[in-house]
This record gives sequence, C-alpha cells and structure tokens, in this order.
Amino acid sequence: MLMFLFALLVHGRFHFMGAPDFLLLFIVALAVKENNIKTISYSFVAGFLEDVLFSVGFVNALAKTLLGMLALYMKQFFVIDKKLLALILAFILTPISFLISYFSILYFQSVQQLSFPWINMVVSSIINAVLCPSFYLILNRFSADEE
Repeated sequence: MLMFLFALLVHGRFHFMGAPDFLLLFIVALAVKENNIKTISYSFVAGFLEDVLFSVGFVNALAKTLLGMLALYMKQFFVIDKKLLALILAFILTPISFLISYFSILYFQSVQQLSFPWINMVVSSIINAVLCPSFYLILNRFSADEE
C-alpha cells in the first residue's frame, strides 16, 4: 500500500517525455523476489486501485495482472543475478505495458488516437530499467525472510 501511495505522489512530477511506472517496478521486483501468489495478488490490487482512482475502466487491473503473470513466467528462462534479472524484466515489460494499455483503451472505450507515443515508451523503458535494481534492493532490504 505504501508503494501505491508513493507512485501516486511522484507520478505527476515527471514530465520529461515519459515517467517511470513505480507499480510496474515493484511488480517486477516482487516477481523476482517473492512467490506467485504475492506477485499476482499485488498486481491485481495495484491495477484495481489505479482504475478506481483514475476511472479508465478496468484496463490497469487487466494490464498489471497480465504483467505480473508474464514476469513470473519470464523469470524461469533466465539464470542470472537477480538485480540484472529485474533490470531485464523491467526493460522488456515496460513496452508491453504500454501496448496492453494503449490497445485496451482503444478497444474498450472506442477512442480514436492518431499516433502511438513511441518516444514516451522508449524513455519510460530506459528510466524503469535504471530504477528497477534499486527497487529490488529496497524490497530485499525490507523483506521479512532473509536469503
């Protein structure tokens, strides 16, 4: 819940062609660190709360849950350090998050949009990839079970 409030507080402060998705970063860190139940349940709750606050429909609940499941699925194929795994997953999942949100908004709300925000997607992917290892370290620091 604290991570959700942090994401809401900081989200409006970024205006440089893209903003980091702190909830996605936390979902990726959870997928790398924790088990399946925690990751998928946090993904759904975070997306649902975003939908309730921003009233876009249930696009974010769908997108965040799919991203949580995809992160859990993709981590099985990498045998590398967990910080590097978090970086790679954040870099891969940010464009997928953009695509899921963009096309589901177009489909469910019948909105006509002329262009896709490519530069925002690239800048957000780079920002998320840079920030994700530190999110993993924060989660690892405050985790109840030690490795």
